[in-house]
Amino acid sequence: MTVSGVFLIAKRQGGFKAFFSKIIKEDFNPYYHSILGRYTLIPIVIVTVTGVYLSLEKFSLLPTDSHRHEVVVMPSAKALQNNTDGFNVFKSITLSDVAHVEFPFRKMKKIILY
Repeated sequence: MTVSGVFLIAKRQGGFKAFFSKIIKEDFNPYYHSILGRYTLIPIVIVTVTGVYLSLEKFSLLPTDSHRHEVVVMPSAKALQNNTDGFNVFKSITLSDVAHVEFPFRKMKKIILY
């Protein structure tokens, strides 16, 4: 309806260049129909586009999202605390030998799981 209305207004005005020129007042009803049509053109376009989108979504005509999220379960703090058997560093270095500990938080890259 919006597209055909734009073409009818352009036809009545004498082309797309004269789309917003002054409307010739022939009679009450056609004059105000053209005026109100111009004022409501943008809201009608918005309603039309959202209606088409919702219809396409309702009938499953839009492409589906193929990304899958992977749920990562982190072990509990107690499980991490007691599981130091695989690290020989903890057995060979005493706490009195440690001078400085730096955590690589700034060097970590953002990990996105799909």
